[in-house]
Formats: sequence, C-alpha cells, structure tokens
Amino acid sequence: MEKQLRHLISVEARVLGAEDAETLLTRRRLVNSLDAQDKLEECEKECRPLLAAQERVLGPEAVETLLTRYKLAMSLLMLGRGEDSEKEFRQLLAVQQRTQGEGSRQTITCQEGLIMAFFKQRNFAA
Repeated sequence: MEKQLRHLISVEARVLGAEDAETLLTRRRLVNSLDAQDKLEECEKECRPLLAAQERVLGPEAVETLLTRYKLAMSLLMLGRGEDSEKEFRQLLAVQQRTQGEGSRQTITCQEGLIMAFFKQRNFAA
C-alpha cells in the first residue's frame, strides 16, 4: 500500500498540485500507513512537511492539521524524543483548549499525550 500511496501522491502533485487538498489527504494516508507499520522515523519525516503545508493551505486549526500534529507528537514520543514531543503536544493543546474547550475528548487526549511526554523525560514535577 505504501508504494501505491507514494505513486498516487506523485500523480496528484503533478496533476492537482503539491498543496491541493486531495494531495494533502493522500499524504496524510501515507503518514497513517507508516505509523501503522511502526516506521516512526519515516512517519516523522513525512509529517513535518505535511504539517507545514496543511497549516498554509487548510489553516492551523483545521481538523486534518491537528490530526497530523498529533501523529507527529506521538511519533516523536515513541521515538523517545520526549522534549520534541512535549513541544508538539503543547502547541496542539493550546489550539484544542481554545477551539474545543477543556472538556472535549480531543483536549483530554492531548493532555494525556503531554503527560506521556513528561513521563518519557522523567519530568514528574511538571
């Protein structure tokens, strides 16, 4: 599936444009595929430029953008990069609190991720 997704991204980028919403969605599917295969380094590598493009095209508060930031934060966490993961979770949490409120499922899930990043860093005082 990964090979087919990469091919489709190439075609969509050529025909629709590299930052067309459909191309971004296919790139997000690739990220999900990499994550499902535990290819965390590749997942992070694909997440960063995708996130930047989504922020430009869709906006920093778009659902797809937030899902990609969450995927990046979790990938960093699983790679043992607690400080980097914490940074992403903090950015995500600020948006979630502002747009969804304290009690939303998305905000709570993000807070849980931030706590896991603290554990990874052995930062029990945070």
